[in-house]
Amino acid sequence: MKKKMKLSTIAFPVLLAMAMGCGDDNPVKANVTLAISVSGDGAVESNSTDHVIKCGKDADGNDLTAQTCSVELDEGESITLTATASNGSVFTIWNANTNGDEFTCTTANVCTVTLTKDTSASAVFVP
Repeated sequence: MKKKMKLSTIAFPVLLAMAMGCGDDNPVKANVTLAISVSGDGAVESNSTDHVIKCGKDADGNDLTAQTCSVELDEGESITLTATASNGSVFTIWNANTNGDEFTCTTANVCTVTLTKDTSASAVFVP
């Protein structure tokens, strides 16, 4: 005599695994935060319309309107930042607080970073 197995006995674990994302080719990534500050007269802006960074002073040394100095990204996501000096100032360096190699930019004013953990960085401008 054959035993009949109830469909629910088989289907429930499969449905549960699907709901929990087991075997998912696109796992949910953690969010990481990039916080930017500006030292001196200049600005930092991102090239992204989804993750806007716009922080610091314009070419005339006036505070930018609607400043956004931090952004949340998906872990492993890249963002390109541009440091632009105000009139009479020069961009010198990026300083970063990373405890690792998250923010590898130094003296180039255009910098693309890929983040896997929270990171803060400062663009330094001097007269």
